[in-house]
Amino acid sequence: MPFPLDVRTLFLIGAFACLLCGVMLVTSRRLHRASTAGMNWAAAAEFCVGSAMGLIALRGTIPDVASIIVANTLGPAGALCAYECVRRLMQRPAGTRAVAWMIGAIFLVQCLMGTDLDKHGARLILTSVVQGGAALASVPLLARRLAIDPTTPLRWAIGFALVFGLLHVARLVFTATAGVSVGSDGMIAGNPAHVAIIATFTLAPVVFAMAIIALVNGRLAAELRKLATTDELTGLHTRRSFVARASELMDRTRDAGRATALLMLDVDRFKRINDSHGHTIGDRVLAHFAATVRRTVPKGSVVGRYGGEEFCVMLACESIADALSVARRVNAEVRDSPFQDSERTVPLTVSIGLSGPADGDDLRQLLVAADRRVYLAKAMGRDRVIADDPDPLRAPATSTEQVLLGI
Repeated sequence: MPFPLDVRTLFLIGAFACLLCGVMLVTSRRLHRASTAGMNWAAAAEFCVGSAMGLIALRGTIPDVASIIVANTLGPAGALCAYECVRRLMQRPAGTRAVAWMIGAIFLVQCLMGTDLDKHGARLILTSVVQGGAALASVPLLARRLAIDPTTPLRWAIGFALVFGLLHVARLVFTATAGVSVGSDGMIAGNPAHVAIIATFTLAPVVFAMAIIALVNGRLAAELRKLATTDELTGLHTRRSFVARASELMDRTRDAGRATALLMLDVDRFKRINDSHGHTIGDRVLAHFAATVRRTVPKGSVVGRYGGEEFCVMLACESIADALSVARRVNAEVRDSPFQDSERTVPLTVSIGLSGPADGDDLRQLLVAADRRVYLAKAMGRDRVIADDPDPLRAPATSTEQVLLGI
């Protein structure tokens, strides 16, 4: 059964698709600044491959130097640009000079083969080696980022590179064993398998562009998600993110039959630190404090910056006594770990309020109780842990409690 489209039509469709994809990549390259170089190389790949397809489609109406030598140089050049695109997106060192040298070598080989159509098989083998090799070489680069970047677009990109590379391997073997015939118009003829492979390759630039856009959008979405959930100064959860994650931890531990406890921490005399050393040092002190807390609390705890110099820790525990032990350990570790740089040492202490199952079974109630106890710890001299209220009815409502209770 003959293929429904002839080779010339397939190349015309492919050239138009490449042009559209190239324009889309160029206009989208500034969406994610860190990926701009990679997007530029992706656009260059599309324009090279599209130009190659267009020149081949015009074979017989334009000089053979353009439709044979230049076209068969631009096709592999597009693959090399695509490989450099992957390198840039995977944050590898620039390889611009190497790409230029390889394109120059390919052009020289094409010139040596001339415009003789009898050497079309050798040209296909050269193209398959370069394009298939570039695709397969991209796989390990992409795979190294699986633990860093969003995995779904990376897996799609790896799958595309593998399929595209293996198709070129199959084309190379098929061409080397069965040969290739060229019609009087200079286009591949006779064997439907060659035409089917060409049809597949005309879709490849569209799939490549989609994979690149998906990779970049995945990174952009991950960065926006991080900005929304991570405090830029300390690297901890933001208040909103902490509330969400702490609620999830409470649900999981309740289902497992365990308890949860909330620690609310307030850096003592932080305003004095800012006034004495400046806000830049104050920010560094907060980052140091956050790192101290994070390394001291048990693994799996949810740690967040609740606001200003106030932090929260939600942890799973067997009993309130276990949580109290953690709180005291944090209190001691902060005291024993002053902020230090080449010019100064800033002593640190922290007041901690602790709440647990006896204070309620939802996060709102635990926050109210813990915040009230931080206030009591401050009133009792700071640098201490308070885990209960001697007389909660007489304890003054703190600012956080007022907000939570709607006062």
